[in-house]
Amino acid sequence: MMITSSYVRDTKESSWCTVKVPTEEESELRAIINSYNLAKKDRTMNMNKLHATFNQKGIPFLKKSDLQTNDSRIENIAKHLKGLAIKDACLVEARITLIERQIDDYLSLMREALMKHPEISLVWLSFPGIRTIVAASLLAYIGDGSRFYSASQLRNYVGLVPMIQQSGDACFQGNVSWRGCKPVRKNIMQSAWSIESLKAGCPLMDEWDSLAARHKRKSTIAVHIANKILTLGWILLRKKELYNGFGNYSRLKAKLRQEGLGAIDCSMFPELN
Repeated sequence: MMITSSYVRDTKESSWCTVKVPTEEESELRAIINSYNLAKKDRTMNMNKLHATFNQKGIPFLKKSDLQTNDSRIENIAKHLKGLAIKDACLVEARITLIERQIDDYLSLMREALMKHPEISLVWLSFPGIRTIVAASLLAYIGDGSRFYSASQLRNYVGLVPMIQQSGDACFQGNVSWRGCKPVRKNIMQSAWSIESLKAGCPLMDEWDSLAARHKRKSTIAVHIANKILTLGWILLRKKELYNGFGNYSRLKAKLRQEGLGAIDCSMFPELN
Protein backbone atom coordinates (compact mmCIF):
# COMPACT_ATOMS: atom_id res chain seq x y z
CA MET A 1 0.00 0.00 0.00
CA MET A 2 1.37 3.43 -0.97
CA ILE A 3 0.42 6.49 1.12
CA THR A 4 1.48 9.98 0.09
CA SER A 5 2.53 12.54 2.72
CA SER A 6 -0.41 14.85 1.90
CA TYR A 7 -2.84 11.94 2.29
CA VAL A 8 -1.39 11.12 5.73
CA ARG A 9 -1.42 14.77 6.77
CA ASP A 10 -5.01 15.50 5.72
CA THR A 11 -6.71 12.22 6.55
CA LYS A 12 -7.59 10.59 9.84
CA GLU A 13 -5.85 7.26 10.28
CA SER A 14 -9.20 5.54 10.88
CA SER A 15 -10.25 6.58 7.36
CA TRP A 16 -7.21 5.12 5.57
CA CYS A 17 -8.21 2.43 3.10
CA THR A 18 -6.18 -0.25 1.40
CA VAL A 19 -5.81 0.36 -2.32
CA LYS A 20 -5.48 -3.13 -3.75
CA VAL A 21 -3.96 -3.88 -7.14
CA PRO A 22 -6.87 -3.85 -9.61
CA THR A 23 -7.75 -7.06 -11.41
CA GLU A 24 -7.28 -7.34 -15.16
CA GLU A 25 -11.04 -6.87 -15.60
CA GLU A 26 -11.07 -3.76 -13.41
CA SER A 27 -8.05 -2.31 -15.22
CA GLU A 28 -9.76 -2.88 -18.57
CA LEU A 29 -12.96 -1.17 -17.43
CA ARG A 30 -11.00 1.75 -15.99
CA ALA A 31 -9.19 2.12 -19.33
CA ILE A 32 -12.55 2.13 -21.14
CA ILE A 33 -13.89 4.84 -18.82
CA ASN A 34 -10.78 6.99 -19.26
CA SER A 35 -10.94 6.57 -23.05
CA TYR A 36 -14.62 7.51 -22.98
CA ASN A 37 -13.86 10.69 -21.00
CA LEU A 38 -11.08 11.65 -23.43
CA ALA A 39 -13.35 11.02 -26.40
CA LYS A 40 -16.07 13.23 -24.90
CA LYS A 41 -13.54 16.05 -24.44
CA ASP A 42 -12.29 15.54 -28.00
CA ARG A 43 -15.85 15.74 -29.34
CA THR A 44 -16.49 18.97 -27.42
CA MET A 45 -13.30 20.50 -28.79
CA ASN A 46 -14.21 19.64 -32.38
CA MET A 47 -17.80 20.81 -31.92
CA ASN A 48 -16.41 24.15 -30.77
CA LYS A 49 -14.27 24.28 -33.93
CA LEU A 50 -17.32 23.62 -36.08
CA HIS A 51 -19.31 26.35 -34.32
CA ALA A 52 -16.35 28.71 -34.81
CA THR A 53 -16.35 28.00 -38.55
CA PHE A 54 -20.02 28.99 -38.79
CA ASN A 55 -19.47 32.08 -36.63
CA GLN A 56 -16.59 33.25 -38.82
CA LYS A 57 -18.89 33.09 -41.86
CA GLY A 58 -21.59 35.16 -40.18
CA ILE A 59 -23.79 32.24 -39.05
CA PRO A 60 -23.94 32.69 -35.23
CA PHE A 61 -27.53 31.52 -34.72
CA LEU A 62 -26.98 27.75 -34.93
CA LYS A 63 -27.64 26.05 -31.59
CA LYS A 64 -26.07 22.93 -30.14
CA SER A 65 -29.17 20.97 -31.11
CA ASP A 66 -28.74 22.08 -34.74
CA LEU A 67 -25.41 20.26 -34.93
CA GLN A 68 -26.20 17.28 -32.70
CA THR A 69 -26.30 14.54 -35.36
CA ASN A 70 -24.27 13.64 -38.41
CA ASP A 71 -27.20 14.38 -40.74
CA SER A 72 -27.96 17.78 -39.18
CA ARG A 73 -24.31 18.82 -39.34
CA ILE A 74 -23.97 17.90 -43.01
CA GLU A 75 -27.26 19.62 -43.84
CA ASN A 76 -26.21 22.89 -42.17
CA ILE A 77 -22.73 22.79 -43.70
CA ALA A 78 -24.22 22.45 -47.20
CA LYS A 79 -26.85 25.11 -46.49
CA HIS A 80 -24.74 27.87 -44.92
CA LEU A 81 -21.13 27.42 -46.08
CA LYS A 82 -19.26 27.48 -49.36
CA GLY A 83 -15.77 27.26 -50.80
CA LEU A 84 -12.90 26.48 -48.45
CA ALA A 85 -15.19 26.78 -45.41
CA ILE A 86 -17.14 23.72 -46.57
CA LYS A 87 -13.95 21.66 -46.89
CA ASP A 88 -12.73 22.71 -43.43
CA ALA A 89 -16.13 22.07 -41.86
CA CYS A 90 -16.43 18.65 -43.51
CA LEU A 91 -13.05 17.59 -42.13
CA VAL A 92 -14.10 18.59 -38.63
CA GLU A 93 -17.49 16.92 -39.06
CA ALA A 94 -15.81 13.67 -40.14
CA ARG A 95 -13.70 13.71 -36.98
CA ILE A 96 -16.79 14.32 -34.85
CA THR A 97 -18.63 11.40 -36.46
CA LEU A 98 -15.65 9.08 -35.91
CA ILE A 99 -15.40 10.16 -32.26
CA GLU A 100 -19.13 9.58 -31.77
CA ARG A 101 -18.74 6.02 -33.05
CA GLN A 102 -15.90 5.48 -30.57
CA ILE A 103 -18.08 6.85 -27.76
CA ASP A 104 -20.86 4.43 -28.71
CA ASP A 105 -18.35 1.56 -28.67
CA TYR A 106 -17.13 2.54 -25.19
CA LEU A 107 -20.72 2.72 -23.92
CA SER A 108 -21.40 -0.76 -25.30
CA LEU A 109 -18.35 -2.10 -23.47
CA MET A 110 -19.54 -0.44 -20.24
CA ARG A 111 -22.95 -2.07 -20.62
CA GLU A 112 -21.30 -5.45 -21.10
CA ALA A 113 -19.33 -4.95 -17.87
CA LEU A 114 -22.47 -3.96 -15.96
CA MET A 115 -24.33 -6.99 -17.30
CA LYS A 116 -21.56 -9.28 -15.98
CA HIS A 117 -21.96 -7.96 -12.43
CA PRO A 118 -25.69 -7.36 -11.84
CA GLU A 119 -25.34 -7.82 -8.07
CA ILE A 120 -23.25 -4.62 -8.00
CA SER A 121 -24.63 -2.73 -10.99
CA LEU A 122 -28.28 -2.92 -9.99
CA VAL A 123 -27.59 -1.55 -6.51
CA TRP A 124 -25.97 1.59 -7.93
CA LEU A 125 -28.45 1.93 -10.80
CA SER A 126 -31.32 1.90 -8.30
CA PHE A 127 -30.23 5.39 -7.16
CA PRO A 128 -31.67 8.40 -9.01
CA GLY A 129 -29.15 10.14 -11.26
CA ILE A 130 -26.94 7.08 -11.69
CA ARG A 131 -26.87 5.69 -15.20
CA THR A 132 -24.47 3.62 -17.32
CA ILE A 133 -21.35 5.80 -17.11
CA VAL A 134 -21.60 6.48 -13.37
CA ALA A 135 -22.45 2.86 -12.55
CA ALA A 136 -19.51 1.64 -14.66
CA SER A 137 -17.14 4.02 -12.84
CA LEU A 138 -18.39 2.78 -9.46
CA LEU A 139 -18.02 -0.83 -10.59
CA ALA A 140 -14.48 -0.24 -11.89
CA TYR A 141 -13.10 1.63 -8.88
CA ILE A 142 -15.21 0.47 -5.93
CA GLY A 143 -16.35 -3.01 -6.95
CA ASP A 144 -18.48 -4.67 -4.29
CA GLY A 145 -17.15 -2.27 -1.65
CA SER A 146 -15.71 -5.08 0.47
CA ARG A 147 -12.24 -3.51 0.78
CA PHE A 148 -13.72 -0.53 2.61
CA TYR A 149 -14.24 -1.15 6.31
CA SER A 150 -16.72 1.70 6.59
CA ALA A 151 -18.62 4.20 4.48
CA SER A 152 -16.31 6.95 5.74
CA GLN A 153 -13.35 5.12 4.18
CA LEU A 154 -15.19 5.02 0.88
CA ARG A 155 -16.01 8.73 1.06
CA ASN A 156 -12.37 9.48 1.82
CA TYR A 157 -11.20 7.32 -1.10
CA VAL A 158 -13.44 9.31 -3.44
CA GLY A 159 -12.19 12.61 -2.00
CA LEU A 160 -15.41 14.21 -0.75
CA VAL A 161 -14.36 14.69 2.87
CA PRO A 162 -13.01 17.80 4.64
CA MET A 163 -9.26 18.34 4.89
CA ILE A 164 -7.89 17.89 8.39
CA GLN A 165 -4.98 20.08 9.41
CA GLN A 166 -3.24 19.39 12.71
CA SER A 167 -0.71 21.48 14.57
CA GLY A 168 0.27 20.24 17.98
CA ASP A 169 -2.93 19.66 19.94
CA ALA A 170 -4.98 21.83 17.57
CA CYS A 171 -7.05 20.23 14.81
CA PHE A 172 -8.63 22.28 12.05
CA GLN A 173 -11.24 21.05 9.59
CA GLY A 174 -11.11 22.72 6.19
CA ASN A 175 -13.04 22.52 2.93
CA VAL A 176 -13.53 19.38 0.86
CA SER A 177 -10.15 17.90 -0.03
CA TRP A 178 -11.01 16.94 -3.65
CA ARG A 179 -8.16 14.42 -3.36
CA GLY A 180 -9.03 10.87 -4.26
CA CYS A 181 -10.55 8.86 -7.08
CA LYS A 182 -11.33 11.53 -9.68
CA PRO A 183 -13.42 9.39 -12.11
CA VAL A 184 -15.82 8.37 -9.32
CA ARG A 185 -15.84 11.83 -7.72
CA LYS A 186 -16.66 13.58 -11.01
CA ASN A 187 -19.48 11.19 -11.89
CA ILE A 188 -21.04 10.92 -8.44
CA MET A 189 -21.09 14.72 -8.20
CA GLN A 190 -22.95 14.90 -11.53
CA SER A 191 -25.48 12.42 -10.15
CA ALA A 192 -25.86 14.51 -6.99
CA TRP A 193 -26.49 17.69 -8.99
CA SER A 194 -29.27 15.92 -10.91
CA ILE A 195 -31.23 15.32 -7.67
CA GLU A 196 -32.29 18.98 -7.59
CA SER A 197 -34.29 18.61 -10.81
CA LEU A 198 -36.00 15.29 -10.06
CA LYS A 199 -39.66 15.26 -11.08
CA ALA A 200 -40.64 12.57 -8.56
CA GLY A 201 -39.99 12.99 -4.86
CA CYS A 202 -37.62 10.78 -2.89
CA PRO A 203 -35.67 11.11 0.40
CA LEU A 204 -32.58 12.42 -1.41
CA MET A 205 -34.63 15.18 -3.04
CA ASP A 206 -36.30 15.96 0.30
CA GLU A 207 -32.85 16.29 1.86
CA TRP A 208 -31.75 18.64 -0.93
CA ASP A 209 -34.84 20.81 -0.41
CA SER A 210 -34.34 20.81 3.36
CA LEU A 211 -30.75 22.03 3.05
CA ALA A 212 -31.76 24.59 0.41
CA ALA A 213 -34.42 25.94 2.80
CA ARG A 214 -31.62 26.52 5.32
CA HIS A 215 -29.87 28.65 2.66
CA LYS A 216 -26.98 26.23 2.14
CA ARG A 217 -24.97 26.78 -1.02
CA LYS A 218 -25.90 24.46 -3.87
CA SER A 219 -22.32 23.24 -4.18
CA THR A 220 -22.33 22.31 -0.48
CA ILE A 221 -25.65 20.51 -0.88
CA ALA A 222 -24.36 18.58 -3.91
CA VAL A 223 -21.31 17.35 -1.95
CA HIS A 224 -23.59 16.31 0.92
CA ILE A 225 -25.92 14.40 -1.42
CA ALA A 226 -22.96 12.74 -3.20
CA ASN A 227 -21.64 11.55 0.17
CA LYS A 228 -25.13 10.34 1.07
CA ILE A 229 -25.33 8.26 -2.12
CA LEU A 230 -21.88 6.76 -1.47
CA THR A 231 -22.82 5.92 2.13
CA LEU A 232 -26.15 4.34 1.22
CA GLY A 233 -24.56 2.52 -1.71
CA TRP A 234 -21.88 0.97 0.51
CA ILE A 235 -24.53 -0.16 3.01
CA LEU A 236 -26.81 -1.61 0.34
CA LEU A 237 -23.93 -3.44 -1.35
CA ARG A 238 -23.22 -5.21 1.93
CA LYS A 239 -26.91 -5.98 2.48
CA LYS A 240 -27.45 -6.92 -1.19
CA GLU A 241 -30.46 -4.62 -1.36
CA LEU A 242 -31.69 -1.98 -3.79
CA TYR A 243 -32.40 1.67 -3.07
CA ASN A 244 -36.16 2.13 -2.85
CA GLY A 245 -36.60 5.85 -2.38
CA PHE A 246 -39.58 6.03 -4.74
CA GLY A 247 -41.70 3.34 -3.06
CA ASN A 248 -41.41 0.94 -6.00
CA TYR A 249 -38.98 -0.07 -8.72
CA SER A 250 -40.83 1.11 -11.81
CA ARG A 251 -38.34 3.93 -12.38
CA LEU A 252 -35.42 1.50 -12.15
CA LYS A 253 -37.05 -0.87 -14.65
CA ALA A 254 -37.63 2.04 -17.05
CA LYS A 255 -34.03 3.19 -16.59
CA LEU A 256 -32.70 -0.27 -17.44
CA ARG A 257 -34.71 -0.27 -20.67
CA GLN A 258 -33.55 3.23 -21.60
CA GLU A 259 -29.90 2.40 -20.92
CA GLY A 260 -29.96 -0.79 -23.00
CA LEU A 261 -29.71 -2.96 -19.90
CA GLY A 262 -33.14 -4.54 -20.08
CA ALA A 263 -31.65 -8.03 -20.37
CA ILE A 264 -29.58 -7.76 -17.17
CA ASP A 265 -29.98 -10.67 -14.76
CA CYS A 266 -32.31 -9.53 -11.96
CA SER A 267 -32.76 -12.94 -10.34
CA MET A 268 -30.97 -11.96 -7.11
CA PHE A 269 -33.51 -9.15 -6.65
CA PRO A 270 -36.99 -10.78 -6.79
CA GLU A 271 -38.65 -7.39 -6.34
CA LEU A 272 -37.65 -6.55 -9.94
CA ASN A 273 -39.44 -9.58 -11.39
